[in-house]
Amino acid sequence: MADLSPLPPDPERAARTRARLAWHLACERVSFALDPPAGQSPCTPAELEQALHLAKDALELVRQAYLRAA
Repeated sequence: MADLSPLPPDPERAARTRARLAWHLACERVSFALDPPAGQSPCTPAELEQALHLAKDALELVRQAYLRAA
């Protein structure tokens, strides 16, 4: 009979998954800030600045998650 117990936690994999998710969400936010969907009002300069700041922070998470092990 196969062992169906859950895999042991892998902190490195979890950190990479969180970093990729943060990066994906930040990219979506920047995309919407630069080109709002139909019916949405254009973002303000402050909102664009916030979206870019989130992307910068998310990219740093990716850098840390993938280069920590190197």
